[in-house]
Amino acid sequence: MRKNDLQLDKLLTLEEAAQYLDIHPGTLYRWVKEKRVPSFKVGRIWRFKKEKLEDWLKKNENMHEKKYEVERCKLK
Repeated sequence: MRKNDLQLDKLLTLEEAAQYLDIHPGTLYRWVKEKRVPSFKVGRIWRFKKEKLEDWLKKNENMHEKKYEVERCKLK
């Protein structure tokens, strides 16, 4: 396994994931409870796979762009 593969598999804590997403940890915790973001528990602690967060960001970015296009069409 290459070093880059190991980095992708690294588990992030809630604080690390919030920093990576550039949001407040409380916001990320709320999203976790609402099942809006991919996460899982190890014992009592929430963990995040960086690769899953990247996929989630891409998916949600596309959804945001589609919503913007629909709203823009309604304004015409």
